[in-house]
Amino acid sequence: MTTGTLFMRSCIIRGKFAKTLTNTLLGIMLVAFLAVLGSADAHAQTGICRQYGFQENRANFNGYWEMGFSTGATRHIAKLLIKGNSGASITEYYDSNLNRKRRIKQALVLCQSTVGVVILGFRPTDMDTNQTGRSLTYSADNFVISRQPDGKVVAFNRDDSGTLAQVDVKYLRGLDR
Repeated sequence: MTTGTLFMRSCIIRGKFAKTLTNTLLGIMLVAFLAVLGSADAHAQTGICRQYGFQENRANFNGYWEMGFSTGATRHIAKLLIKGNSGASITEYYDSNLNRKRRIKQALVLCQSTVGVVILGFRPTDMDTNQTGRSLTYSADNFVISRQPDGKVVAFNRDDSGTLAQVDVKYLRGLDR
């Protein structure tokens, strides 16, 4: 093999390693975040669903998910970890007002509605500054996902400010046992 071929293979392996390492670290962060948020019991989650006029979720969404959506010209990528009727997410996007990438973590509760599974986001927090509440300019995400009779998955996000966006859903993998 030539030196150029070896260099290209080395770069490809490093790229795959970096991507694997990044995904692994993101998974570890999500698991740690979920452990902190896991203190809410199923009864409290059912209460939240009923508060919004939904039922307790019956669908199995356990696993790691990726939700991609755009608001205006800004693309958001949310990585979700779901176990049972709760979970956590980390959403990355570029904030043009701050001229930097932001990472927002949220607690999630899954509910059942007449149009599909609803994933309600709560307590959005900037992971770099720990800003929450009114000082944070990010509205909690609320995803709705349903499978159509032809098998197609339809999803959208309506955040707490009322912004509506179509969502691309990707199942990444199941939970490790």
